[in-house]
Amino acid sequence: MIRVISDVHGKSEDYLRIIADSEYSVQVGDMGFDYSYLDNVDYQKNLILLGNHDNYDTKVHYNHFLGDYGYQVLGGLTFFHMRGAFSIDRVDRLCREASGDPKQWWHEEEITPLEGKKCLEMYADIKPDFMLTHAAPRILIPRIATKGAMEKFGYTEDYNSFTSILLQSMWALHEPKLWICGHFHKDHDSTIGDTRFICQRELGYVDVDKDLGLHFPLKPEII
Repeated sequence: MIRVISDVHGKSEDYLRIIADSEYSVQVGDMGFDYSYLDNVDYQKNLILLGNHDNYDTKVHYNHFLGDYGYQVLGGLTFFHMRGAFSIDRVDRLCREASGDPKQWWHEEEITPLEGKKCLEMYADIKPDFMLTHAAPRILIPRIATKGAMEKFGYTEDYNSFTSILLQSMWALHEPKLWICGHFHKDHDSTIGDTRFICQRELGYVDVDKDLGLHFPLKPEII
């Protein structure tokens, strides 16, 4: 059983509480910018997939972080993963940096086109049943994007980032049985084609068993 945890955004005490009774976990991005508390977290059982609100300067010091993309075995389950997303609030974060705040934005937030091509080729070869990403393929975004948040930063639900297009290309090549993402801070459960898509609110989580069955908390967590 793997516990899949959505965006944390620096709420380390809540994250530690969520993993306390789990045997294995994967956090799917936007962990935050300070990872010092991970010194006491077992990286062989608790993995992290980087998002677009993560510190790409210090992540190299921690073994918890998965790479750009790849195939992983954890707790008897195998899954394909790809990190990253486009920040619609990039300009706002850069303005805060210019005003004297600590670094807020990293250009590495999306994988490069070259790595994207390699990722697509690997995905097409493996054809996984279980997919974990921070962002979502293009087909899912109209269902989960918050219109107000998009408009606040000058975007519409029709905006296509490199990451969403790449993920869409992956899904078009092969529809996995289960795909879990974060990024949109919204609980969502729907099936498109052969794929059951799960998106979760900040600090939402679900346990996935060896048959890709889902076990949600009995009650929503009140944070």
